[in-house]
Amino acid sequence: MRQQCFGKSVSYALFVLTSVMALCAQTATPTIVAPGLPAEFPEKEKPKPQTFAAGLTLTTDFDDNALNNNRNNQYNTLTVFAPHVGWSLFRARYDWKLEYEQGFSVSRPITAYNSRSRMLGTSLEFKISKRLVFHARESLLETNNPFDRLVGSEIGPGTTVVDRPNSSILVPAQTSTQHAELDMEYALGPHSTISTVGSFFNVTRSALAGAEGLGDTRSASGHMVYSRQIRRRRWVGLDYGVEKLTSRNPGSAAFVQSLAYTETLGLTPNSVLSIAGGPERTVMHDGSFFLFPPNGDSHGHSTWNWAGSATYYRSAGPNTLLTSYSRRISNGEGLLGIVRVSTLSMQLQNRISRGWYTNLLASYDREKTANFTPSGLSFVSAAGGIRHTLSPNLSLEFLYWRIHELLSGPGPDGLHADHNRLSLSLTYNLTEMIGK
Repeated sequence: MRQQCFGKSVSYALFVLTSVMALCAQTATPTIVAPGLPAEFPEKEKPKPQTFAAGLTLTTDFDDNALNNNRNNQYNTLTVFAPHVGWSLFRARYDWKLEYEQGFSVSRPITAYNSRSRMLGTSLEFKISKRLVFHARESLLETNNPFDRLVGSEIGPGTTVVDRPNSSILVPAQTSTQHAELDMEYALGPHSTISTVGSFFNVTRSALAGAEGLGDTRSASGHMVYSRQIRRRRWVGLDYGVEKLTSRNPGSAAFVQSLAYTETLGLTPNSVLSIAGGPERTVMHDGSFFLFPPNGDSHGHSTWNWAGSATYYRSAGPNTLLTSYSRRISNGEGLLGIVRVSTLSMQLQNRISRGWYTNLLASYDREKTANFTPSGLSFVSAAGGIRHTLSPNLSLEFLYWRIHELLSGPGPDGLHADHNRLSLSLTYNLTEMIGK
């Protein structure tokens, strides 16, 4: 059954992308573009060899509030053994990558976390012509460890933040997350491009250890972006889009249309600032429909708001800094229904000496229900860690998390949780070139 759902996500993304071609698209932060990138995509110098990677990670975690309830604090220790494999194939016209990880967890004293988890990701970039490039991405995560979802939600350079589901909750539940995305980018001329993107997210949950009030969520979106390079390091554009969000518990749905002005600035050769913002019209419905309202269901509650985001990325060798802010409508993680969420996040990696690296993560989310029932959720996360490469293939990492969650207004009772979590992991990875 899971394999069927996993396969259907590609079909959903294809449907969304087809709809986008006729109806335009979802407002999102523009993909971070390297300063001075030409509109035409140059030929690669020569084919790169294909590589195969394999390894394993052994992790021991301690959480002082594993049930996510301050009135019933219970500690837990989780030991995870996770082998992983990867395959990359590089050619002059296409790049293909596949990554798979299988996790085996042993939990004490809360045995509900004993489980197997899996993470699968694949991506394809295919240059159809000198001006036309096609991208496809799909990922699957199945786990009952909420920290897997938190780590996976960190935003990386080149991603969009406006059309991503929020991951600001750590309730104990078996979770399956599917994501599929297709996009095409066409160079209209030396300094202008047009791109279309269709994406699909589906999150399903089953309760663990007393977790109640959780529901499944789904989102389908698409956007069409026109971008023009007006200076060597400055791109401007327009993004017009649609998005459909559904939540099954509580049952609600939202249909969103938006228009945004986008701008990407290469401040220096190593830093990029990307912003987007504009009006957003949301139509709320009590029921749930997949992408567009069925005939006769046009009487929803309509509101106007503004949505936008800003992302700053800086990289200098192994040292990277990524900060972002976004204000958007999202899926409420299956707890509050459709919500409006404001998110501020920061991620910093720094090499302090040869073989030694520090990592800092921080984020703040504020969610408010978009329907008539006022509820809100505040989520604060901060983490710090240090990683040491013992050899070219072996590394050791220590990480500390501090989490705070607070639900206000009507909603599931007792969601007030603080976490202190310690993690120690040893990772071995071997990468080999296996052909040309």
